[in-house]
Amino acid sequence: GSFGASKWTVRDGGRIWLEALVGTRVLGRMVGVSAGPLVELSDLAHPNVGAAVGVWAFLGITPFARVGTVQDLGVFGEVGVHIALPVLRRR
Repeated sequence: GSFGASKWTVRDGGRIWLEALVGTRVLGRMVGVSAGPLVELSDLAHPNVGAAVGVWAFLGITPFARVGTVQDLGVFGEVGVHIALPVLRRR
């Protein structure tokens, strides 16, 4: 799973989301899909709910593409890169 948040730079508010991730190995690389709900927040309006689905591939960094819809705001598309922070493991 994944939880995230973003703050808009051009307008007020931002977005929070929760995603379920499913992946498998293809040609030695991990690839998969994601899906989950999101909430669009604003300083001046009530929150709007929505949902998104996406595809991703783990290549050291994780490029992704996502499409979704938000109540009263419409459809959106995103393309980006997730950069995971290192995880400390106890042995």
